[in-house]
Parts: sequence; structure tokens; C-alpha cells
Amino acid sequence: MRLTTKLLTARSVQKLLSILEDTSVVTAMWFNNFVAQHPPLQEGENFILGLLRAQAVYAAEVLSSGGDSETADRVSPSELASRIMAQRSAMAIAISTADGPLARYVAVSNLSALRNHMQKSCYISGN
Repeated sequence: MRLTTKLLTARSVQKLLSILEDTSVVTAMWFNNFVAQHPPLQEGENFILGLLRAQAVYAAEVLSSGGDSETADRVSPSELASRIMAQRSAMAIAISTADGPLARYVAVSNLSALRNHMQKSCYISGN
């Protein structure tokens, strides 16, 4: 199941990259660099956790050849992670049944990644 989840994650990354190339070149470039540094097939769930931990950044894209016009894009890695988890969940349901073992495994994996992220990023008082 882990290998299948890695494959679904990698395929979801490919789909998201192709969408971003059409909608937000700056985000696509940032995400492409992240993927190059953290290959989803090698890192597995750590790829998603790394995206969830990454800080949002602002990047500028030069729109004209003269460099006169710029627009700033906010790159939200946690939003990208959410889109990947939703895509791989949909793909798991498409290749199995909605309540099949693969779909359940991916759903549990997604919840585990979100729970891990919330535990590490939220401060809970001991009082």
C-alpha cells in the first residue's frame, strides 16, 4: 500500500504541476523546485509533511519583456499539500471502490499527515 500511495502522490504532483503551469507560473516554478529537492517517490509521506511545514512565500513574476510590470504571487505550500491529498484520494477512489482498502489507506494517510502537522505546529498549554 505504501508504494501505491507514493505512486498516487507522484501522479498527483504531476497533475498539479501541469495545472499550475497554466494558472500560476510563479507557483509552478516554486513547486517544481520543491519537488526537485524532495522527490515524492523517494520521500513518501515526508513529501506531504515537508509541504505542510514549508512557509508561505511571496514571489514576483515579470510580465513584460521590459521588466516594467510585476505581479506578486503568494505561494502557499500547505494549500498545495491539501490539493495533492485531495487529488490522490480521488484517484484512489477511482481505481478502487469508495470503501475499498486502498481508498481507506489513503484517507488514513491524509488524516495522519494533517494530525502530525497540527501537533507540530500548534502550541497546547499544559495548564
